[in-house]
Amino acid sequence: GLANGVVIGDDAVAYISDSMNGRIFKVEDGAIEEVTSDPLLSWVDQSFPFGSNGMAYDKSNGLLLIANTGAASLVRLQLSTNEVTSIPIMGDIGNVDDVLLDSNNRLFLISGTTIYVLTDEGNEWRSAVVRGTIDVDRSELGESAASGTFGIDES
Repeated sequence: GLANGVVIGDDAVAYISDSMNGRIFKVEDGAIEEVTSDPLLSWVDQSFPFGSNGMAYDKSNGLLLIANTGAASLVRLQLSTNEVTSIPIMGDIGNVDDVLLDSNNRLFLISGTTIYVLTDEGNEWRSAVVRGTIDVDRSELGESAASGTFGIDES
């Protein structure tokens, strides 16, 4: 396997993605245990053999939000049941490498030089909407790098 993404959950439990085998492990009190192995976490294309990758921990809903790089998808793991489901996304995302959930419940997906900003519309990440992007290359040139509303009520 290939241990790749890591995130810390409640009580200092570490969750680790295995990008080559579509598995999620947890490390608790020095012991490692497989949480799940699921086709939604596996890679789908021999030319890009990378599955589960970056992860974010959603404490309020007891979830891991997991990028599947090879499938260009986002997956939801309910930690209380180990149920794995695909998150339908309104908008395009690339082959996401890393994931960050901020305190405003916005999910930042990093794909190459683009950062996608998503919201869940209050549905506990059963679906998501791309609210904007940040182009890292353009920001280096001093240009406006952001587009979209980023799920912020600007009124």
